[in-house]
Amino acid sequence: MANAIAGLIAGKLAELGWDDATLMWRFKDDVDGLRRIMVKLQALMHDAEQRACQDGGDRQETVQDWLKDFKAAAYNVDDLLDEFEATELIRQKQPKIKLLFSAYNPLLLRLTIGHKMKKVKEILNNIEKGGQALHLVPQDTPTWAQVCTNPASIASTNGYINIGMVGRNTEKEKIMKMLLKTEAEEVISIIPIIGLGGMGKTTLAQAIFSDKRATIFDVRVWIYVSKKFDLQRIGEIILSTVSKSTSNEASEAYIPPKDGDLQSITEILKTMLPTKKYVIVLDDMWEEGHHNLEKLKQMLRYGGRGSKVILTTRMQHVVDKLDVGALADQGIIRPVRKSDQIKLSPLSEGDCWNVMRQIAFRQDEDLGGLEVIGKQISKKCAGLPLLARSLGYLVSQYKSTEAWEDIRDKKIILGMKEDIQLQEPLECLMLSYYYMPFKFKLCFTYCAVFPKGFAITTEHLIQQWRALGYVQSINGHHCVNYLLGMSFLQISKSFQGAPDDAKTLVKVTMHDLVYDLAQVILDKELIALETSEQMNWSRLEKHYSRHMQLINYQKSIGHKQFPGKIRSLHFSECSRLQLEDKSFSKFKYLCVLNISGCSLKEKPVPSNILLPSSIQRLLLLRYFDASGMPITALPKSLHKLQNMQTLILSNCALEILPDNIGSLLNLCYLDLSGNTNLKKLPISFGELSTLSFLKLSGCSKLEELPESIHKIECLRHLDMSGCCALQKLPNKSGSLPKLSFLNLSCCFKLVKLPHNVNLKYLEHLNLSSCYELQSLPQDFGNLEKLEFLNFSDCYKLQVLPESFCQLKHLKDLDLSDCHDLKELPECFGGLFELHYLNLKSCSKLKMLPESFGNLSKLKHLNLSYCVRIEKLPSSFYNLELQTLYMSVLPHLHDINMADGIRKMTSLTLLVTDKLFDDRITHRVHHVEEEDYGCCNIVNIGKLSCHCLEIRDLHNVKRPEDAERAKLRDNPDLWELNLSWKHADMTENKRDAEVLENLVPPRTLERFKLNYYRSRNFPKWMLDISSYLPYLTCIHLSNLEACDSLPPFGRLQNLRFLSMEKMPNIRKIGKEFYADEGTCKKLRVIELWDFKNLDEWWTTRSGDEDDEFLIPNLHSLRIYWCPNLKFLPCPPKSIHWELLDSDDVLPVHGFGWLSSSTLPFHATIWSSSISPYKWDRLQHLNTIEELVILGDSSFSTFPEATPCFPSLRNLTLSLDDLEILPEWLGQLTTLEDLIIIRCPKLTSLPECIRNLTALKYMKISKNPKLIETCKREDATKISHIPEVKFD
Repeated sequence: MANAIAGLIAGKLAELGWDDATLMWRFKDDVDGLRRIMVKLQALMHDAEQRACQDGGDRQETVQDWLKDFKAAAYNVDDLLDEFEATELIRQKQPKIKLLFSAYNPLLLRLTIGHKMKKVKEILNNIEKGGQALHLVPQDTPTWAQVCTNPASIASTNGYINIGMVGRNTEKEKIMKMLLKTEAEEVISIIPIIGLGGMGKTTLAQAIFSDKRATIFDVRVWIYVSKKFDLQRIGEIILSTVSKSTSNEASEAYIPPKDGDLQSITEILKTMLPTKKYVIVLDDMWEEGHHNLEKLKQMLRYGGRGSKVILTTRMQHVVDKLDVGALADQGIIRPVRKSDQIKLSPLSEGDCWNVMRQIAFRQDEDLGGLEVIGKQISKKCAGLPLLARSLGYLVSQYKSTEAWEDIRDKKIILGMKEDIQLQEPLECLMLSYYYMPFKFKLCFTYCAVFPKGFAITTEHLIQQWRALGYVQSINGHHCVNYLLGMSFLQISKSFQGAPDDAKTLVKVTMHDLVYDLAQVILDKELIALETSEQMNWSRLEKHYSRHMQLINYQKSIGHKQFPGKIRSLHFSECSRLQLEDKSFSKFKYLCVLNISGCSLKEKPVPSNILLPSSIQRLLLLRYFDASGMPITALPKSLHKLQNMQTLILSNCALEILPDNIGSLLNLCYLDLSGNTNLKKLPISFGELSTLSFLKLSGCSKLEELPESIHKIECLRHLDMSGCCALQKLPNKSGSLPKLSFLNLSCCFKLVKLPHNVNLKYLEHLNLSSCYELQSLPQDFGNLEKLEFLNFSDCYKLQVLPESFCQLKHLKDLDLSDCHDLKELPECFGGLFELHYLNLKSCSKLKMLPESFGNLSKLKHLNLSYCVRIEKLPSSFYNLELQTLYMSVLPHLHDINMADGIRKMTSLTLLVTDKLFDDRITHRVHHVEEEDYGCCNIVNIGKLSCHCLEIRDLHNVKRPEDAERAKLRDNPDLWELNLSWKHADMTENKRDAEVLENLVPPRTLERFKLNYYRSRNFPKWMLDISSYLPYLTCIHLSNLEACDSLPPFGRLQNLRFLSMEKMPNIRKIGKEFYADEGTCKKLRVIELWDFKNLDEWWTTRSGDEDDEFLIPNLHSLRIYWCPNLKFLPCPPKSIHWELLDSDDVLPVHGFGWLSSSTLPFHATIWSSSISPYKWDRLQHLNTIEELVILGDSSFSTFPEATPCFPSLRNLTLSLDDLEILPEWLGQLTTLEDLIIIRCPKLTSLPECIRNLTALKYMKISKNPKLIETCKREDATKISHIPEVKFD
């Protein structure tokens, strides 16, 4: 580390500017002298660090003491340089007269700085002499070691290398077998994984947690426990996860009990967990106290049958303590027997080399004679997978015999006096650190300033490194990649990044063993205090410490209590800490300050906490995080912080920003997200010339951006997602020259984009849920580097401009739920790089362009719920797709489709209405055995398939046999069809008992239930949103006895609901939605033959003053439901099909109804249309296509003039129709007129001449009318370009 510090200081000295106007110019010779000494000392560092790590005894301690003296002196130089910088800033800002009467008087400064300079120089000279006395020899970095400093070499590794788990498959399968075992007893099993640090316990647990087979559990929870055992935190994490898994809204967050005590949490768990089959991972468990462990078991005891706890620990006696006590003795919750406990032994040398080889070389790469040396190096791994990964990455950077031999022969001695058992693994890890490029060493050790188990976004980490002068921004990403590759950083288990956030929200953490190494190296430079420890430290600590963290610190603190030379200060979980105004007045060297820990998200801080005024004195402050603090405004003196680079003020209560914020000329990272009261940004915002990152997401009242935004030419990342009040962007914002990331999702009121779009470097654009966006600029194709584009839920987007096909680098395109999109450009096939395309629920899209088959790189395509698609282009089956979704395409009738899809040999997943080719139909029959009878349904547990149909369930005589089928334990099952076949229509209560035991896996997406004869549904169906949260399609048929429905409205992913012949259902009311259900994703409703159904409520009360609960319906198909009325009104479905169900039509229109959809197509099949019903039909006044069918008693239309101002297509097929109405001529937008099977219709009305927009007319199976049109009515239709008789 001393080498890294020497390099840092030497670099700072070399980069100083020498303007003769600066105070520093007067000390140029002294600074040059310091730089020369520092360069000499830096040359000694390699030899000194080598001896400090390898020599033993007193000699090693002597060298280590010399290195400590050097670091202390180097930090003195750093202090002096920072003092120069702060002084220069003050001199530039203060009037000269005021300076004369202050501590910054130039004459006084020359004396004090000159004295300090002389003193530091003397100390460094003495250290140089001390190095000579130790016979330290200047050494250059070997040529082979310089390769790793090349950014291209580091970037090529792309950070973390996933090689899977090596040598632990036996243990994994053993745990999976125990995990999936569901016995009749009520015991909740604790499965321990025991092993030394770095042995792979967490990696093994993660492999199990993410295994597809584990998705059968209702709830999966991962908790990092650590040495600090906090039962309340464990309980809150479980509650939060369970709450999210059962809430109807994905964004719904758990609200902790007001008193926050452990008893309250346990009581809530007692009510929430009994119906949940959970798996909870308790990672890194140290607690040994019997009382605490018993409380833990008390908290976990209430899970459903088959619940499991996986526990990782280094100590066997932690497991043994869990196996005693009342709950263990009663068999309620206890560890599995010792023979089943997983005790990880070290990997073999062969497995360690295998890990190293996979990381260091490509599969077919020639090892060039390095294998023998590599196997010798693998012995240093001590059987630990973590060390194998680290050394594997290390040797991958230096592929030469000289380098590998040097690594093989290097031996590190730490000489630890405590934690002796950690010495060997830490010494092995130290080897990787020893060869680390010195510019990354400071970055690595800095991570020890965070609490163990931390998770931090890479962007925040890089900005802190930058604030401390360790890296520049671009090198920061190289450093993250290097540390990930070295396994010194790991992707956090808590990271749930979506494509939108992948560039900015990746969170990293650190393995415990690596964290211990960082702390050993950082040593006295870090002061960490927890709870209410006294702030007592030695004089050496006070002088030497550079970083400080306060964790859960509740005492009041004053400015005199801190060491004065702290560079970074972090508060974590200090929820009741009162910061005084003068708390930071003595921190003149502070570069990083994070006070966000003084405001916990789930524990509101006292209202009198404000931003301390002393912060304005922190002239060297470059990174400031006050997220979550309840501040409404920033001080006007903020502009004094001229060094500020990163300002994080997310989730505060800001209403305005200071007008002079544009004076922060070094600001490059600004996060204002979640400030819901912020309405505008100051005009000076455009003066932030170095700003590259701006996050405004969730600023829901922000109405506009300042026109000056286009002046921020360095802006690369702009996130305005959730700015609900934003209606437009400044016109010139379309020319930000470096913008690469733009997120405007959920800007509900955004109407248009800037006219001229010239964002040449834009790679990522998210416009999802911009409900009012109607069109795109004609020059949209200028976004030539665009790779990711999301238009999902842009309901009013109608067409893509022709220039769209110029997006030659586009890889990911999401157009799902673009309700008004009618066609794709004919040149669409020119998007040659397209890899992913989502057209789901584009309900007006009729066809794909013929060029579609040219998308040679397209691998993933979703066409589901494109309910209007009629045919696929002939080239479609040339696509080399891997996944294809084609569910609910009712109008697609392609006779070649089956053969075409069979030719698509690259397909690995095909989802259609038949879903999968591996459909298994199982017929239940009774089997007689010697002792008792059973049925062959028990054999289903042995089947593995995606789609299962079980028929003849009436043959199940013993309901417990159904449970033995273990449907719930089949994670591969996506579709389930259950069917009975009773001889009569009477109620059969056994059906409910059988269905109760046929609980599907929670991964199920489609469910069909046929000929079920019980009146009631089982418990799991009454809580279906908890048991089957991913269910998208439900089909119920011939449920003769049921008189009510389960709360299907709570299924937040439900898209298709079809129900047929349920004569006892008379009303679908609030019970369908329960207390919080909304059918926001429901796209299709089909009802067949509900002759007794009178009402379906579309609000929770059936009244107009309630929230409408089916706002996005695409297709409403109602057949033979003569009495059905939707109250207060039906959904504004895009497509309507009504067969003898005329009362479904709205009586008084849709009124206040808030909906994303508008009627577009209507097919009405009715035996008669009275004037009253005709009036109701006209409430669908936005329709463009109308089909009217009837087979009797319909000779003429009502005289009332219709109101269809947008009608383009009209189809009539009426057996008894004798005359067309004169008002037909008023349909001036009509383009297509089709008359089929109207045998009594003999002529066309005179008004047909008024249809000047009519382009196509077809008359079929009407011989008399065809004859008339060819003769006397020929002039009436002569203006129509295309007339077809059939």
